[in-house]
Amino acid sequence: MPTRSPDEIRASIEQNRNELNESLGKLRNEVTELTDWRSHIRANQEPLMIGALAIGFFLAGGLGGFVGIFTGRKRRKLRKLKQRDAKSQLKALKYERKAAKAAAQTRKERKAAKAAAKTKAKQITAEAKAA
Repeated sequence: MPTRSPDEIRASIEQNRNELNESLGKLRNEVTELTDWRSHIRANQEPLMIGALAIGFFLAGGLGGFVGIFTGRKRRKLRKLKQRDAKSQLKALKYERKAAKAAAQTRKERKAAKAAAKTKAKQITAEAKAA
């Protein structure tokens, strides 16, 4: 085993210390470069803007339309309209029944008018429920 003099050992330690300082300096520079998100954004500004625009469009309109398809918003709206129409038809039927009742002279005619109105009302409500 060759023996080294104390001066050689000190020189070797100093050289290792200098190399370590250089390596740490390079490592610091690389870490700051990699963690600097602003420079990454500046370098990739156009693709990021396009992506943000696409995501915004999807969340605002695309997602709303997609959810609307599965939640059946249009179907509910149509069903409500049909129910309103059925209610107005029932209201008109009520007035018809009153008019028929007033026009009928005998009890039998009034019963027949009431029965016809009931069957028509049942038919209207069944159609509204089916729709």
